[in-house]
Amino acid sequence: MFAGGDAKLLMALGAIMPLTSDFRINLVIFFGFLSLLVLSGAVYGIVYSSIVMFSNWKKFKGYFKQVFYEHKKLCYFIIVFGLVLFFVLYSFKLNYFIFLAFLIMLAPILFLFGKSLEFCMTKKIKVRELTAGDWLASPIKIGKSKEDLIKPYWEGVSEKELKIIRKKLNPNKLVEVKYGLEFTPAFLITWILLWVLIKYLV
Repeated sequence: MFAGGDAKLLMALGAIMPLTSDFRINLVIFFGFLSLLVLSGAVYGIVYSSIVMFSNWKKFKGYFKQVFYEHKKLCYFIIVFGLVLFFVLYSFKLNYFIFLAFLIMLAPILFLFGKSLEFCMTKKIKVRELTAGDWLASPIKIGKSKEDLIKPYWEGVSEKELKIIRKKLNPNKLVEVKYGLEFTPAFLITWILLWVLIKYLV
């Protein structure tokens, strides 16, 4: 999950990007960085997600089944549609587009996996344990009116919102927060690989 902290870190890395006076080399460095970030992020994400999944296997398995039964008809429809599309593309020898059929068939599994993983990374904590930057899993009601809500935001709880929550709510009241994938190690891996690439080019 790419959050506010990760976006700020990416901007900071952009400011210290090792650029040269050669425009072509700068392009290689820029696109090399993006490519390495996608690659290292994918590998790191798979490893991190697998660790979360297996360390919360019972919880993951139970929620996976629950979400599957809730969307069973839609999942089956998408998989059947993908199979039909595969045979149509194969029949017309449109081999370059066959991967689209596989992506469509894979979509329900990725959806179920993502929802189950998100559930495993959601927990309830006391208001006094809440910190700025925490992701809310659901809105927090701080008053009697429907408008008196602190809504989830991709940058997490702000300092201002945190003060309001602590002022309005009991310190022992439970709130639901999400803990996303910590992407910082992927940036470090990318940065190391980038310097190896630059050393090879220069």
